[in-house]
Amino acid sequence: MCNLYRLHKSADEIHRLFAELGHQLNFPEGIPNLAPRDVRITEKAPIVRVGASGLELVERRWSWPMPNGKPLYNFKSDGRAFPSDRCLVLA
Repeated sequence: MCNLYRLHKSADEIHRLFAELGHQLNFPEGIPNLAPRDVRITEKAPIVRVGASGLELVERRWSWPMPNGKPLYNFKSDGRAFPSDRCLVLA
């Protein structure tokens, strides 16, 4: 995970890209305003997850809060398995 990235696509453009691939993308929390912008640590950013209504685009915090409250953003996954609860980060 990086600590800064640029968001270029709107929710409509992301929805259209998924449709072109044959996937229905749902917005269970409403369609977010994804204006082009820089996304920084602890800000909300879009992800796609598998939810009750299928593929869902929602916004979540960009970083994990560590026990001491500081954001964890540089995470090495070598040797780790993630068999479930995965998501697609739209970066």
